[in-house]
Amino acid sequence: MRRHLNVLGVLCEELSGDAQVVSDMTQLAYTAVEYLPWTRPNGWLQPTGYGTLGYALPAAMGAKLAAPERKVVAVVGDAGLQYTMQEMTLAADLRLDLVLLLWNNDALQQIADDMDDAQIEPLGVLQRNPNFLLLAEACGWAATESDDLSSFRAQLRAALSETDRPVLIKLNERALPIPD
Repeated sequence: MRRHLNVLGVLCEELSGDAQVVSDMTQLAYTAVEYLPWTRPNGWLQPTGYGTLGYALPAAMGAKLAAPERKVVAVVGDAGLQYTMQEMTLAADLRLDLVLLLWNNDALQQIADDMDDAQIEPLGVLQRNPNFLLLAEACGWAATESDDLSSFRAQLRAALSETDRPVLIKLNERALPIPD
């Protein structure tokens, strides 16, 4: 969770007061819902219940279309993105300047953790992901990858200043250092 809090701290510091965050069902978003002091009306769109994997990207596109002047950041996990990643081409075609923060851990990690806690061998929860950077670029997006907070901050700043195309920032959970 400390990794989550550090990433979310950077996100909060870099977002302006009228930004909108859309999140999927992913551990980073679960932490954000519990710990971020988000008080902006309509500033956070989070699905609840029913395991709505894949919500973040199409919801972020809708949020951007509804309020093009606002910065929109989608927080999505690697498994969740694969439910609606075909929408990436439409986002690029529409020249939506949204940011997709991809939390990559090569798993349905919450389910894997729950299985581990119950002493059940993980089955069907560890995955082989596509190369998300190449996928994003093939769909017309800018794409970057970060394994540390300082490069993430710089990439997020650059992505938020983009004005004519979406940007994917891939964060590799296991590579990020755990703070003391």
